[in-house]
Amino acid sequence: MVNVAVLLFAVLIGLFSSIVTGVDAVGIFHSLYKNPLLQLVVSPYDPPEGSKPAPDDETWDIRYHLGGNSPWIPKVSGTVDGGIEPPAGCVVDQLHMLSRHAERYPTTLAGIRMLELYQHIQKANITLKGKLAFANDWDFFMSDPSARLENLVSTGPYAGTLEAFATGVKLRTRYEHLLDQALARNQTSFWASGSKRVVETAGYFGAGFFGLDWKQLASLHVIPETEDRGGDTLTAGKTCFKYLHNADEYGRAYGYRKWNELRQVYLPAIVERLSKRNPEITFSQDEVYSMQELCGFELIAKGESQWCDAFTHEEWEQFEYARDVLHYYRTGPGNPYSGTMGWLWLSATASLLLRGPADAGPLFFSFVHDGDIIPMLTALNLLPPQTPRLPTSDLLLNRTFRTSDLVPMGGRIILERLACPAPQGCWDKAEYGYPHMRYCEPAGKEEYFVRVNVNDGIVALPGCDGGPGRSCPLEEFAERVARRGKEVGEFREVRSARVRTSPHLSTSFLLPMPAPDEPVEASEPPVRLSLPLEYQQDVFHELRDEDALLVLARGLGLLRLVTNLLHSYDAAGNNLILLVGADDRENGWIGEALAEQAAVSGSPKCRGLKLVNTDLMSVGTREKLYTGGGIFSITSRILIVDFLSTLLDASKVTGMVVLHSERIGATSQEAFIVRMFRQKNKDGFLKAFSDQPEPFTAGYQPLTTIMRNLFLRKPILYPRFHVTVAKSLEGKRKAEVIELEVPMTDAMRDIQNAVMECVEVSIAELRKGNTGLEMEDWTLDSALHRSFDTIVRRQLDPVWHRTSFRTKQIVRDLSLLRTILHSLLTFDAVSFNKYLDTVLAASSPPPGSTRQSQSPWLFLDAAHTLFDTAKRRVYTGRITESTTAPDKDGLNPVLEGMPKWDLLAEILEEVERDMYFNPQPQDESNGSILIMCGDQGTCRQLREFLQTMHVKDGTVPEGEADQEEDGIDEQKPSAKFMMRRKLRNYLQWKRDFARVSSNLFAENQKAINGTTSHGGGQGGRGRGPPNKRRRMRGGGNNATAQRAANGSVHVAGDKDMHIQALMHELAPAEMEDTAATKAVDIGADPLENMEDYYELYSMIDLVLIHPYDGDMDDHLLEEVKPRYVIMYEPDAAFIRRIEVYRSSHGSRQVRVYFMYYGGSVEEQRYLSAVRREKDAFTKLIRERGNMALTFGHDAANLDPQESFLRTVNTRIAGGGRLGATAEPPRVVVDVREFRSTLPSILHGRNMQLVPCQLTVGDYIVTPEIAVERKSIKDLISSFSDGRLYNQAETMLQHYKSPMLLIEFDAQKAFTLEPFADLSSTIGTSSMVGNDLQSKLVLLCLAFPRLRIIWSSSPYQTAEIFLELKKKQEEPDPIRAVHIGLESGEDPEGRTFNQTPQDMLRAVPGVSTKALQRLILKYENVLEVANAGDEELSALVGRENGRQIRGFFDRSVWDDGGGGE
Repeated sequence: MVNVAVLLFAVLIGLFSSIVTGVDAVGIFHSLYKNPLLQLVVSPYDPPEGSKPAPDDETWDIRYHLGGNSPWIPKVSGTVDGGIEPPAGCVVDQLHMLSRHAERYPTTLAGIRMLELYQHIQKANITLKGKLAFANDWDFFMSDPSARLENLVSTGPYAGTLEAFATGVKLRTRYEHLLDQALARNQTSFWASGSKRVVETAGYFGAGFFGLDWKQLASLHVIPETEDRGGDTLTAGKTCFKYLHNADEYGRAYGYRKWNELRQVYLPAIVERLSKRNPEITFSQDEVYSMQELCGFELIAKGESQWCDAFTHEEWEQFEYARDVLHYYRTGPGNPYSGTMGWLWLSATASLLLRGPADAGPLFFSFVHDGDIIPMLTALNLLPPQTPRLPTSDLLLNRTFRTSDLVPMGGRIILERLACPAPQGCWDKAEYGYPHMRYCEPAGKEEYFVRVNVNDGIVALPGCDGGPGRSCPLEEFAERVARRGKEVGEFREVRSARVRTSPHLSTSFLLPMPAPDEPVEASEPPVRLSLPLEYQQDVFHELRDEDALLVLARGLGLLRLVTNLLHSYDAAGNNLILLVGADDRENGWIGEALAEQAAVSGSPKCRGLKLVNTDLMSVGTREKLYTGGGIFSITSRILIVDFLSTLLDASKVTGMVVLHSERIGATSQEAFIVRMFRQKNKDGFLKAFSDQPEPFTAGYQPLTTIMRNLFLRKPILYPRFHVTVAKSLEGKRKAEVIELEVPMTDAMRDIQNAVMECVEVSIAELRKGNTGLEMEDWTLDSALHRSFDTIVRRQLDPVWHRTSFRTKQIVRDLSLLRTILHSLLTFDAVSFNKYLDTVLAASSPPPGSTRQSQSPWLFLDAAHTLFDTAKRRVYTGRITESTTAPDKDGLNPVLEGMPKWDLLAEILEEVERDMYFNPQPQDESNGSILIMCGDQGTCRQLREFLQTMHVKDGTVPEGEADQEEDGIDEQKPSAKFMMRRKLRNYLQWKRDFARVSSNLFAENQKAINGTTSHGGGQGGRGRGPPNKRRRMRGGGNNATAQRAANGSVHVAGDKDMHIQALMHELAPAEMEDTAATKAVDIGADPLENMEDYYELYSMIDLVLIHPYDGDMDDHLLEEVKPRYVIMYEPDAAFIRRIEVYRSSHGSRQVRVYFMYYGGSVEEQRYLSAVRREKDAFTKLIRERGNMALTFGHDAANLDPQESFLRTVNTRIAGGGRLGATAEPPRVVVDVREFRSTLPSILHGRNMQLVPCQLTVGDYIVTPEIAVERKSIKDLISSFSDGRLYNQAETMLQHYKSPMLLIEFDAQKAFTLEPFADLSSTIGTSSMVGNDLQSKLVLLCLAFPRLRIIWSSSPYQTAEIFLELKKKQEEPDPIRAVHIGLESGEDPEGRTFNQTPQDMLRAVPGVSTKALQRLILKYENVLEVANAGDEELSALVGRENGRQIRGFFDRSVWDDGGGGE
C-alpha cells in the first residue's frame, strides 16, 4: 500500500504543477519513504506508532506543546478507549468532516517578525553562548519568504501537500464503502473557504480520496471569505460584523488582548535568562516569542529545529498556554460570539444527519481555518466546562482546552452517523392461555447514533454518551444542537448589530422617583443610586416593579441592593417602611450607607435608618416615631407586640423589607409579622432577600413553602453563573488573580490522612448502628461541613431517647474531628499540639473507667499517628549528635512552621519590589496591602509572624542594632523566634494543665449526652468545643501518644528531667525575651508616648490583616482601597466581592494572591462549597420552572390566616375552619412569650392576642385560668433555682385554676428521657429522669390545686387553649396586668428591656417578687452584683440575699476538684 501511495503522489505532483507553484517534486518524492504520515495508509483506524508517546510515558514530545503550530498529531488525551473502529455490529453510513488546512509556512506578520529577529542576530556581530550558540551558524529556513509565507509547505517530512494527500488516502481506505455510494449517487461535492492554502489542501485531499482524476469525479465549491456572503456556515467569523469590527470588548481583538496580557507575565523571565547568558545583546519580548514560533514552523519545513532545544519544558508549556489563551478568548469558549458563529455549520450538519444518507448523501467534507473549527466545538459544547476560565496572570495546568491536539495543522473533526442493530422485542400470549406461543418484532431494525472523532481520537459528548462506544443517540444529538442554538443566540441578530459604540455605565445612575400620591416638583433632584453594574441595575428594577423574593449568590453585594432600594423610597418621603430580620452589624452597614447616599443625592426628604429596640426608646417614643414615618429597623418581638397592640397600624405601612428570608418558617416570628401585615394591608410592597441558596433546597418544595410563608409570587434568582452577572464581572475591568497552591508538609499530610481515616471509620460505625435511618447524606464529603451535624441530629432527635451512648459519642466525635482538621491548617504546630492535649484529656476517662466510655476513634492506629506526628512537629526525643543540644539527654525542638508563612513572606517581598519600581500607581488605589484570614485567631497569628519574622536568634530586628556596620547579610524571613517563644509558653502551660484536665472528661460526657450540642463541638470558626476551649487556661499533658493496657491512646507525661532539659535547650530565652520585647513589643500600649511619636502612616506602608466578615468586607474594600489583596484562606464570597469591587471601579487596580493548601480538606471544602451553591441554584431554577402559583394575598382570593392554617396544621379535615363568632377568642400573653412560636400559632387559630407585661403567669386564658408555660430546659432550670415554686405560689394566690404547661418540641420525642441529663451530671439517665419526675410529684403535693398540662408541641397547645376557653368568659387585660404588682406601682412606667431581667432570674435566690424589688432599686445588673450582703438581705430577705451574694462571689476558676 505504501508503494501505491508513493506512485500516486508522484503522479499527483505533475498533475498539480498548474495549481501549486514552487513545489519541489524531487524533494517530496525522496521524503515519502521516511515520512510517518504515509504510514497512516497501512491501517485506516490505528494511529502510527511513535506519533505520540503513551500517556504514562515520560518522553517529551514538543509537537504537543506548540499550540496549533505543529504538524498533525493524533489526539490521545480525553479519548474513549477501544480505538476508532466502529462498535461491534455498527457501520458508518454518513460522514461529516470539518478540517483545518494542512501544514503551512508562517503568516506574513509572523514571518516578518522572524526575519527581523534573524537580521538582529546577524547585525549584532557577536558570538551567542549557551542554548543560543547554534544561532551563530543558523540560516533562515525559507529561501524565498515572499513566495512561501502563508502557503502550504511542500518540502520535508511534514510537508502540508503530502499530509493532505495522505489524509485523503487514509480516509478513502477507512470509508471506501461510503465513497462507492457517493459515486453511485453522483453526490461527491466538498467545500473549502476562499483562502489559497485552504483550497490547495482540499485539492490534495481530493486527489488522495477520490483519485488523481478527482476533478472529473467530484466538485470542489470554494466559498469566498468576505463580509458580503451573509451568514455562511464555513467562515461565520468573516460575516459577523460585530465580531469582525470589534464593536464591543468581545470582538476579534479580545483574544489578542488576553494573549498579550499573558505574554507580559511569562516572557520577561525568559528575556532575563537569555540576557544573563548573552549580555551583549538584548532581545525584546516579541523576538523571544518569535524564537518559540520558529520551532514549530522550522520543524514543519525541515523536519527538525534547534530552536526547540533553546527553551525549557516549562517555557514550552508557557508558550502552549499563551496559544491556548489566544484561541480561547478569540474564537473559543471564552468569547460570547464563538458559539453563535460555530452553530451555523453544526445546525446544518444536524439537519443532514437527521435526513440520513438516502436523502442527503453519505459524504460531506469541509476545509477551513482553525478559527472556524473552534467555534463549532464551542457550539457543540464538546469539551468539559473550563472552571475557572483561563487566567492571564498565571499558568492553568489542569485545563481542558488545549489547541495542540484540537487544531494542529491539518486537524480535523469528523462526525460519524452510526447505524446499529436495534434490540429485538419479543412477547408471549400467556395471558390469553397460550404461554408457549412467542412473538417477536421483525429483525433488521436499526438505531442511529452520532460519534465525534477528533484527530483520530473518539471523544464522548458530555451528557450524551449512552450509545455504543459512548456515542450519542441521533435524536438526543439533534435536541442538543437545537438547545445550544437557543443558548448561544440567533446569528442574524448578532450579525445585524452593526458597529456601534458600547454604552458606558458610570459608577452611578439617576432614577427619578416621585413620592407616593404627590407630583414631582421640577426643582427636586433625581435619586442617585450607587449601582454601577448591569446586573445590579436589573435586580433593582425588577424589585421596584413588583414584590419578589431575591436569592443572590454570596458576595454579589446583597446589602448594597437593599440599601439602594431603601434609599429610593427614603428620598421620596412620606413613607413608613419596616426593615425586618437585620442584625446589629447589618443595621450599622445600612444606616451608614443610607446617610452617605442621602448626602450624595442631596434629597431633603431623606431621613435615614432609625433603630427601634427597648434599650433605646419607650412605648411613647416609638408611637411618636411611627407617626413621623421613615425607615425603621425593628426587632421581631417588638414589631409583633406593636402590631398586636395597634401601636403601629399595619394598614399605614408603605412596605416591608425582609432580610434572611431563608430562615422564614411557618411559625417563625418573621412569618408571623408578614401574616399580620398582609392581613390588614393588601397594597403595601413586600421585598424579601437572601444570599443563602442552600436552605431553599432542603425538604419538599422548599422555595414554594418559603414564598407561601412570605405571601410572595415571584422568585428572582441571580447565581454567579447568571448571564448578566458573568457579563458584568468578566469584562475589561477584571482583577488580576494569582492562584498559589501551597503544598502541605509531610507531617501535616500524615495528620490529615489520619483524621480522615478516623472520620471515615466513625461514619461507618454511625451507619452500622443506625440502620433504620436515611443515611444517603452520611458521607465523608458531607462530614467536612458543619451542616452535617444538623443533618444527623435532625434524623436522630425524634429517637434521641432511644439512641445509644455510642451513637451520641460518635456524633460528638465527628464534630470534634472536623475541628481538628480545621485547626491543623490554621493553628501553628505548638498551638495545634496544645489543642490536641485538651482533646485527649477530654476524651480519656479517669483511671479505672471501662473501654466502652471512651471515644471509639481513640482505639485506631490513625489516632496514634495523629498525636505522635503532632508532637514530632514540635519537638523530638533525645538527639545525640545535635550541636544545639546542651547535653546528650536533652530534647530537640523541631518547631515546624506553616508552609503558608514562607509564601506570605515571599508575596510581601514581591509586593515591596513592585511598589519600589512603581511608586506612584496611575490609579485611585492607595497601594496598601490587605491580608484576609478566616478568623481573629489566624489574624493574631499572622500579625505576630510578620512582626517577628526578621528577628534573629536572641537579637533585635535586623538593621536596628547594626545599622552602622557594612556588609550585613540579609536574613530570610523566619518564624523561628515566634515558635521558640510559643514552645516556652507551652511548657509552662503544661505544668498548670493538671489542675483542670481531670474535669474535662466529665464535661465532655455531659456535652455528649446533652441536647444542647446541636452545633457540634465548634463554638466558632477554628475553635474547639466550647466546653474544652473555656478550660484551656492552664496546661496540658505532653502529646506523646502511647497505648494503654486496654488499647486506648493515652499521654505519657514527660519526666521532670526531660522538661528541664527542654527548658535548658531554650536557655537563651532570657536574652531573647529582653531584646525582642524592646524591638517588637507586641503587647505594648499603642498610645504610650503618643505625643513624641505620633504621625500619620502613608497608605503605602499599611498592611491590614482582617478576618472575613461577610457583607462588612464590601465596606472594608471601599475604605481601604487596597492595591494588593492576599487571601490567606480561600473564600468564594470574598472572591466575588473583589470582582464586584474591581468591576465597579475602573480606575482602581487590584492584584489578588489566592492561597490554599493543595490536596487538603481546605481545598476540598472550598470546592465543595462552590459546588453546593451551584447545585442549590440549579435546583431552585428547576423548582421555579415547575412552580404552580396558586397562592396569593388578594382579599377576594385567600385569607392569610387560612393560608397559614393550611400550612401549619394538616389535621383540619377538608380545610374546615373554626366556628365563626361575633368576636374572636382572646388570650392575654406576656410580652416575653413572643420569643416562642406559640403566639404565632394562636394567632393563626384566629385568636386575638393581647400583649402585656404580666407579673403572674405567661398566658391568661380565662379570668380564672392562668398558664405558666415551660419548655423542658426552662422546667429543669426553674426547679434548680426554685423559681417554679414562687411562680406556682403567686398563681394560686390570684387565680382559681392555675396551670403548669410542660411543652415539648414538635420535632422531638414526647418523653422526658432525652432531657433527663440536663438536670444533673451525676448518675445515669434513668436516675436523673426519676429525679425530675419526683420533683414534679413534690410540686403537686405542695400545690394540690396546680394542674399540670402535657403538650407534645405548640400545635397541641393551641388545641388545648381552645378547649379551655370553651364556654368561658374572656380575660380582662387590665386586671391581668395589675395582678401581682405592688400597691401604687404603675404598669405603664415599666419597660420592655427583658435581657437583664432574664439574667437576674437565673441567679439563685431571685424570685419573682425579689426580681421586682431589685428592678425598682437598681438600674442595672452591675449595681446588683456590687450590692452588699446586708443591703440585699434588707431588700429581698436574708436567705435570698445570701444566695445572691454567694453567686456573685463565686470564683470562675475550676480548682479541678471534680465539682461541688
